[in-house]
Formats: sequence, C-alpha cells, structure tokens
Amino acid sequence: MLGVVNGVDFGALRDHVLAAPLVDGKFGDHPWDRWAVAAEQVGLPERLVALGRAVMREAHQHGWADGVQVEAGLLDGGVLMLTQGLALPTNAAARWDWLIGSDGGRNTDGAAPPRVTRDPAELAAALKAAGYQVADLP
Repeated sequence: MLGVVNGVDFGALRDHVLAAPLVDGKFGDHPWDRWAVAAEQVGLPERLVALGRAVMREAHQHGWADGVQVEAGLLDGGVLMLTQGLALPTNAAARWDWLIGSDGGRNTDGAAPPRVTRDPAELAAALKAAGYQVADLP
C-alpha cells in the first residue's frame, strides 16, 4: 500500500524488524526496538511509538494468543501497526491501550474491545484522507 514514508521502506520493514533477535539480543536491538525507530522516522506521535513498541514486546514476552501476536506485528514486522497509526491514530491508540491494559485480551471487563480496521481498502482511504499518497489497489 505504502512504498516509502520519510525514508522508511515499508516493503523492507518486515525483514528488518523480524531479523532482530527475540532472545539474547543486544539491549535496544529487539524487534520492538527496531519497529520504534521506524515508527519515529515515519512520524508517528511519541505516544503511539511507545504504545506500539509495548504492544509488540508484551505480545512476545507474555505469550499472547497467536492471533494477537499477529496483530502486534510479530508476523509482518509491524507494517500493519505503522499503517494503522498513520491512517487512524486515535483508533490505533485506543486498541493498543486496550491490548496493554487487558494483557492481550486476557483480562477484560466484558466490554467490547476497541477496533481498528485491518481492511486494506479502508486503510488506503484513511491514509489518503490523512494526506498520504498510496498505490491504487488492484
């Protein structure tokens, strides 16, 4: 959907983030750290950078359910999370806050969790509305 934003190549981001070690890595060079650097570079607000980093880290360290780990960027290197943060920052913040507060959905009060779209067409429209140039979907 996005090519390069502020020097971050979204196509290469997955490999760069996921090549970082999950265990026994150097301090500051885990997947969530690499993601946070990219998130800062593309221009996500500081709060979203911190939240997104925490979501990715907690998903791994707390062994969140597989589907939540996917949502937390541990399969795509956080590309979807960056896209959501750029396109729908308020929705992304609400969802990521909920994930952290509920330990990945394990501890809920029964209320419906906040949602943020994963639909490529909806994200493309939101990115365009936010002023980003996006490729047309086939």
